[in-house]
Amino acid sequence: MGAHNPKVSIIIVNWNGKEDTANCLDSLKQLNYPAFDVIVVDNASSDNSIEYLKKEHPDATYIENNFNSGWTGGNNIGATHAIAGGAEYILTLNNDAILDKNLLKHLVDIAESDRRIGFVGPKIYYYDKPTIIYSAGLNINYNCLFPFGVRKGKIDKGQFSKIEEVNWIDDIVLLIRRDVIKKIGLYDEDYFMYVEETDLCYRAQKAGFRIVFNPEAIAWHKGAASSGSGFNPFVAYYKIRNRILFVRKNLPAYWLIGISLHILLFFLFQAIKSLFTGRLEVISAMTRGIAWHVKNLKLDKGVR
Repeated sequence: MGAHNPKVSIIIVNWNGKEDTANCLDSLKQLNYPAFDVIVVDNASSDNSIEYLKKEHPDATYIENNFNSGWTGGNNIGATHAIAGGAEYILTLNNDAILDKNLLKHLVDIAESDRRIGFVGPKIYYYDKPTIIYSAGLNINYNCLFPFGVRKGKIDKGQFSKIEEVNWIDDIVLLIRRDVIKKIGLYDEDYFMYVEETDLCYRAQKAGFRIVFNPEAIAWHKGAASSGSGFNPFVAYYKIRNRILFVRKNLPAYWLIGISLHILLFFLFQAIKSLFTGRLEVISAMTRGIAWHVKNLKLDKGVR
Protein backbone atom coordinates (compact mmCIF):
# COMPACT_ATOMS: atom_id res chain seq x y z
CA MET A 1 0.00 0.00 0.00
CA GLY A 2 1.19 3.49 -0.76
CA ALA A 3 1.36 6.45 1.51
CA HIS A 4 -2.36 7.11 1.25
CA ASN A 5 -4.43 5.18 3.77
CA PRO A 6 -8.06 6.17 3.19
CA LYS A 7 -10.18 6.44 6.31
CA VAL A 8 -12.51 3.51 6.96
CA SER A 9 -15.42 3.67 9.39
CA ILE A 10 -16.43 0.27 10.75
CA ILE A 11 -20.13 0.12 11.62
CA ILE A 12 -21.46 -2.45 14.09
CA VAL A 13 -25.19 -2.65 14.75
CA ASN A 14 -26.00 -4.01 18.21
CA TRP A 15 -29.30 -5.26 19.57
CA ASN A 16 -29.12 -7.03 22.92
CA GLY A 17 -25.82 -8.63 21.96
CA LYS A 18 -23.31 -6.92 24.20
CA GLU A 19 -21.02 -9.94 24.69
CA ASP A 20 -20.78 -10.75 20.98
CA THR A 21 -20.26 -7.08 20.20
CA ALA A 22 -17.52 -6.82 22.83
CA ASN A 23 -15.74 -9.85 21.33
CA CYS A 24 -16.05 -8.31 17.88
CA LEU A 25 -14.57 -5.04 19.15
CA ASP A 26 -11.73 -7.00 20.74
CA SER A 27 -10.79 -8.40 17.33
CA LEU A 28 -10.66 -4.89 15.86
CA LYS A 29 -7.84 -3.97 18.23
CA GLN A 30 -5.60 -6.36 16.28
CA LEU A 31 -6.20 -4.74 12.88
CA ASN A 32 -2.96 -3.53 11.32
CA TYR A 33 -4.62 -0.86 9.17
CA PRO A 34 -3.70 2.64 10.41
CA ALA A 35 -6.75 4.71 9.50
CA PHE A 36 -10.07 3.45 10.84
CA ASP A 37 -12.61 4.29 13.48
CA VAL A 38 -15.49 2.29 14.95
CA ILE A 39 -19.14 3.30 15.21
CA VAL A 40 -21.52 1.18 17.28
CA VAL A 41 -25.20 1.80 16.59
CA ASP A 42 -27.40 0.39 19.35
CA ASN A 43 -30.98 -0.46 18.38
CA ALA A 44 -32.68 0.26 21.71
CA SER A 45 -31.18 -2.72 23.54
CA SER A 46 -32.66 -3.75 26.88
CA ASP A 47 -29.58 -5.57 28.19
CA ASN A 48 -27.55 -2.49 29.24
CA SER A 49 -25.41 -2.89 26.14
CA ILE A 50 -24.28 0.72 25.92
CA GLU A 51 -23.11 0.94 29.53
CA TYR A 52 -21.28 -2.38 29.23
CA LEU A 53 -19.64 -1.61 25.89
CA LYS A 54 -18.59 1.92 26.80
CA LYS A 55 -16.83 0.56 29.85
CA GLU A 56 -15.08 -2.23 27.92
CA HIS A 57 -14.40 -0.25 24.72
CA PRO A 58 -14.46 3.49 25.42
CA ASP A 59 -12.66 4.41 22.17
CA ALA A 60 -15.60 3.55 19.91
CA THR A 61 -18.28 6.07 18.95
CA TYR A 62 -21.74 5.10 20.20
CA ILE A 63 -25.06 6.08 18.67
CA GLU A 64 -28.16 5.16 20.67
CA ASN A 65 -31.46 4.65 18.87
CA ASN A 66 -34.69 4.89 20.82
CA PHE A 67 -36.25 2.14 18.67
CA ASN A 68 -35.08 -0.94 16.78
CA SER A 69 -34.29 0.32 13.28
CA GLY A 70 -33.09 -3.07 12.08
CA TRP A 71 -29.85 -3.94 10.32
CA THR A 72 -30.70 -1.60 7.46
CA GLY A 73 -31.65 1.43 9.53
CA GLY A 74 -28.80 0.98 11.99
CA ASN A 75 -26.22 0.85 9.22
CA ASN A 76 -27.74 3.85 7.46
CA ILE A 77 -27.50 5.90 10.64
CA GLY A 78 -23.90 4.82 11.15
CA ALA A 79 -22.95 5.49 7.53
CA THR A 80 -24.44 8.98 7.61
CA HIS A 81 -22.37 9.77 10.70
CA ALA A 82 -19.26 8.21 9.13
CA ILE A 83 -19.47 10.14 5.88
CA ALA A 84 -20.01 13.39 7.77
CA GLY A 85 -16.80 12.53 9.62
CA GLY A 86 -14.79 12.14 6.41
CA ALA A 87 -14.82 8.37 5.90
CA GLU A 88 -13.84 7.26 2.39
CA TYR A 89 -15.04 3.72 3.01
CA ILE A 90 -17.67 2.06 5.19
CA LEU A 91 -17.22 -1.45 6.55
CA THR A 92 -20.47 -3.11 7.59
CA LEU A 93 -19.75 -5.67 10.27
CA ASN A 94 -22.03 -8.13 12.03
CA ASN A 95 -21.57 -7.94 15.77
CA ASP A 96 -20.95 -11.71 15.94
CA ALA A 97 -18.07 -11.66 13.45
CA ILE A 98 -14.36 -11.81 14.25
CA LEU A 99 -11.78 -10.28 11.89
CA ASP A 100 -8.28 -11.37 10.98
CA LYS A 101 -5.71 -8.65 11.67
CA ASN A 102 -4.93 -8.22 7.95
CA LEU A 103 -8.53 -8.08 6.74
CA LEU A 104 -8.98 -4.35 6.41
CA LYS A 105 -5.67 -3.87 4.60
CA HIS A 106 -6.51 -6.60 2.08
CA LEU A 107 -9.96 -5.16 1.38
CA VAL A 108 -8.77 -1.58 0.99
CA ASP A 109 -5.84 -2.57 -1.24
CA ILE A 110 -8.23 -4.12 -3.75
CA ALA A 111 -10.67 -1.22 -3.59
CA GLU A 112 -7.90 1.32 -4.15
CA SER A 113 -6.70 -0.52 -7.27
CA ASP A 114 -9.74 0.59 -9.29
CA ARG A 115 -12.21 3.37 -8.53
CA ARG A 116 -14.91 1.40 -10.32
CA ILE A 117 -14.81 -1.18 -7.50
CA GLY A 118 -17.70 -0.32 -5.21
CA PHE A 119 -17.71 -3.32 -2.86
CA VAL A 120 -15.05 -5.73 -1.64
CA GLY A 121 -15.79 -8.72 0.56
CA PRO A 122 -13.65 -11.36 2.35
CA LYS A 123 -13.74 -15.10 2.74
CA ILE A 124 -15.82 -15.87 5.83
CA TYR A 125 -15.64 -19.11 7.81
CA TYR A 126 -17.93 -20.55 10.47
CA TYR A 127 -16.54 -19.50 13.83
CA ASP A 128 -16.96 -22.95 15.38
CA LYS A 129 -15.96 -24.79 12.17
CA PRO A 130 -13.00 -22.79 10.87
CA THR A 131 -12.40 -25.00 7.81
CA ILE A 132 -16.00 -24.64 6.56
CA ILE A 133 -16.92 -21.69 4.35
CA TYR A 134 -19.76 -19.46 5.48
CA SER A 135 -19.49 -16.97 2.62
CA ALA A 136 -17.13 -16.49 -0.32
CA GLY A 137 -18.95 -14.22 -2.72
CA LEU A 138 -21.46 -15.48 -5.27
CA ASN A 139 -22.96 -14.96 -8.68
CA ILE A 140 -26.74 -14.85 -8.43
CA ASN A 141 -29.36 -15.36 -11.10
CA TYR A 142 -31.59 -12.40 -10.37
CA ASN A 143 -34.45 -14.00 -12.29
CA CYS A 144 -35.02 -16.35 -9.36
CA LEU A 145 -32.56 -15.17 -6.68
CA PHE A 146 -30.77 -18.48 -7.01
CA PRO A 147 -26.96 -18.68 -6.82
CA PHE A 148 -24.73 -20.23 -9.45
CA GLY A 149 -22.51 -22.67 -7.55
CA VAL A 150 -23.30 -22.71 -3.84
CA ARG A 151 -20.19 -22.06 -1.75
CA LYS A 152 -21.64 -21.92 1.75
CA GLY A 153 -21.03 -25.05 3.82
CA LYS A 154 -18.18 -26.34 1.68
CA ILE A 155 -14.88 -27.48 3.17
CA ASP A 156 -12.19 -25.05 2.11
CA LYS A 157 -9.81 -26.98 -0.11
CA GLY A 158 -8.47 -23.89 -1.83
CA GLN A 159 -11.19 -23.91 -4.48
CA PHE A 160 -12.14 -20.29 -3.73
CA SER A 161 -8.70 -18.75 -3.37
CA LYS A 162 -8.58 -16.38 -6.32
CA ILE A 163 -9.53 -12.72 -6.32
CA GLU A 164 -12.56 -12.53 -8.59
CA GLU A 165 -15.38 -10.29 -9.68
CA VAL A 166 -18.81 -11.48 -8.50
CA ASN A 167 -22.29 -9.97 -8.42
CA TRP A 168 -23.08 -10.57 -4.74
CA ILE A 169 -21.19 -10.21 -1.45
CA ASP A 170 -22.51 -10.97 2.03
CA ASP A 171 -22.69 -7.84 4.16
CA ILE A 172 -21.62 -9.69 7.30
CA VAL A 173 -18.32 -8.01 6.38
CA LEU A 174 -18.54 -5.65 3.42
CA LEU A 175 -16.29 -2.75 2.40
CA ILE A 176 -18.31 -0.05 0.63
CA ARG A 177 -16.80 2.88 -1.26
CA ARG A 178 -18.26 6.24 -0.26
CA ASP A 179 -18.96 7.02 -3.93
CA VAL A 180 -21.46 4.15 -4.03
CA ILE A 181 -23.43 5.61 -1.15
CA LYS A 182 -23.41 9.06 -2.72
CA LYS A 183 -24.68 7.70 -6.04
CA ILE A 184 -27.29 5.10 -5.01
CA GLY A 185 -27.76 5.60 -1.28
CA LEU A 186 -27.18 2.82 1.22
CA TYR A 187 -29.73 0.28 2.43
CA ASP A 188 -33.39 0.29 1.53
CA GLU A 189 -34.92 0.29 5.00
CA ASP A 190 -38.06 -1.51 3.85
CA TYR A 191 -36.04 -4.73 4.12
CA PHE A 192 -35.17 -4.29 7.83
CA MET A 193 -32.92 -7.35 7.53
CA TYR A 194 -32.34 -10.19 5.03
CA VAL A 195 -32.02 -9.75 1.24
CA GLU A 196 -30.95 -6.14 1.86
CA GLU A 197 -27.44 -6.83 0.59
CA THR A 198 -28.85 -8.45 -2.56
CA ASP A 199 -30.77 -5.27 -3.25
CA LEU A 200 -27.69 -3.15 -2.56
CA CYS A 201 -25.40 -5.23 -4.78
CA TYR A 202 -27.93 -5.22 -7.61
CA ARG A 203 -28.32 -1.45 -7.51
CA ALA A 204 -24.57 -0.87 -7.28
CA GLN A 205 -23.86 -3.00 -10.34
CA LYS A 206 -26.69 -1.32 -12.21
CA ALA A 207 -24.99 2.00 -11.45
CA GLY A 208 -21.72 0.75 -12.96
CA PHE A 209 -19.76 -0.35 -9.88
CA ARG A 210 -17.76 -3.59 -9.69
CA ILE A 211 -18.06 -6.11 -6.83
CA VAL A 212 -14.94 -8.07 -5.87
CA PHE A 213 -14.31 -11.08 -3.62
CA ASN A 214 -10.86 -11.13 -2.00
CA PRO A 215 -10.07 -14.48 -0.31
CA GLU A 216 -6.89 -13.06 1.22
CA ALA A 217 -9.13 -11.16 3.65
CA ILE A 218 -10.44 -13.53 6.34
CA ALA A 219 -13.25 -13.36 8.92
CA TRP A 220 -15.18 -15.80 11.10
CA HIS A 221 -18.92 -15.65 11.78
CA LYS A 222 -20.85 -17.14 14.68
CA GLY A 223 -24.20 -16.83 12.91
CA ALA A 224 -27.70 -15.48 13.65
CA ALA A 225 -26.82 -13.82 16.95
CA SER A 226 -29.59 -11.24 16.65
CA SER A 227 -32.27 -13.11 14.70
CA GLY A 228 -31.93 -16.45 16.52
CA SER A 229 -30.83 -19.81 15.20
CA GLY A 230 -32.48 -21.86 12.50
CA PHE A 231 -35.51 -21.07 10.37
CA ASN A 232 -37.52 -19.52 13.20
CA PRO A 233 -40.65 -17.35 12.70
CA PHE A 234 -38.61 -14.11 12.68
CA VAL A 235 -36.32 -15.39 9.93
CA ALA A 236 -39.19 -17.01 8.03
CA TYR A 237 -41.19 -13.79 7.88
CA TYR A 238 -38.40 -11.62 6.51
CA LYS A 239 -36.87 -14.16 4.13
CA ILE A 240 -40.09 -14.81 2.23
CA ARG A 241 -41.35 -11.24 2.45
CA ASN A 242 -38.08 -9.76 1.23
CA ARG A 243 -37.60 -12.13 -1.69
CA ILE A 244 -40.84 -10.79 -3.11
CA LEU A 245 -39.91 -7.26 -2.09
CA PHE A 246 -36.67 -7.40 -4.06
CA VAL A 247 -38.48 -8.26 -7.27
CA ARG A 248 -41.16 -5.63 -6.72
CA LYS A 249 -38.53 -2.98 -6.00
CA ASN A 250 -36.06 -3.70 -8.76
CA LEU A 251 -37.37 -5.87 -11.58
CA PRO A 252 -40.10 -5.63 -14.24
CA ALA A 253 -43.50 -6.80 -13.02
CA TYR A 254 -43.52 -9.86 -15.26
CA TRP A 255 -40.44 -11.21 -13.46
CA LEU A 256 -42.61 -11.67 -10.38
CA ILE A 257 -44.43 -14.41 -12.30
CA GLY A 258 -41.15 -16.22 -12.90
CA ILE A 259 -39.96 -15.99 -9.32
CA SER A 260 -43.37 -16.93 -7.90
CA LEU A 261 -42.70 -20.62 -8.58
CA HIS A 262 -39.39 -20.38 -6.72
CA ILE A 263 -41.11 -18.69 -3.78
CA LEU A 264 -43.95 -21.23 -3.82
CA LEU A 265 -41.48 -24.12 -3.70
CA PHE A 266 -39.56 -22.38 -0.92
CA PHE A 267 -42.81 -21.90 1.02
CA LEU A 268 -43.94 -25.51 0.53
CA PHE A 269 -40.55 -26.96 1.48
CA GLN A 270 -40.39 -24.95 4.69
CA ALA A 271 -44.09 -25.55 5.46
CA ILE A 272 -43.71 -29.34 5.14
CA LYS A 273 -40.65 -29.28 7.40
CA SER A 274 -42.56 -27.17 9.92
CA LEU A 275 -45.57 -29.50 9.87
CA PHE A 276 -43.40 -32.52 10.61
CA THR A 277 -41.71 -30.72 13.50
CA GLY A 278 -44.93 -29.18 14.84
CA ARG A 279 -43.76 -25.63 14.24
CA LEU A 280 -46.96 -24.10 12.91
CA GLU A 281 -45.73 -20.65 13.95
CA VAL A 282 -43.22 -20.77 11.08
CA ILE A 283 -46.01 -21.33 8.54
CA SER A 284 -47.94 -18.47 10.10
CA ALA A 285 -44.90 -16.19 9.83
CA MET A 286 -44.38 -17.00 6.15
CA THR A 287 -48.05 -16.37 5.47
CA ARG A 288 -47.76 -12.98 7.16
CA GLY A 289 -44.70 -12.25 5.04
CA ILE A 290 -46.74 -12.79 1.88
CA ALA A 291 -49.75 -10.93 3.28
CA TRP A 292 -47.55 -7.87 3.88
CA HIS A 293 -47.49 -7.36 0.11
CA VAL A 294 -51.27 -7.42 -0.09
CA LYS A 295 -51.37 -4.64 2.48
CA ASN A 296 -48.60 -2.70 0.74
CA LEU A 297 -49.55 -2.76 -2.90
CA LYS A 298 -47.82 0.53 -3.60
CA LEU A 299 -44.05 0.75 -3.25
CA ASP A 300 -41.50 3.42 -4.12
CA LYS A 301 -39.37 1.74 -6.79
CA GLY A 302 -35.86 3.02 -7.14
CA VAL A 303 -36.24 5.53 -4.30
CA ARG A 304 -33.87 5.06 -1.37
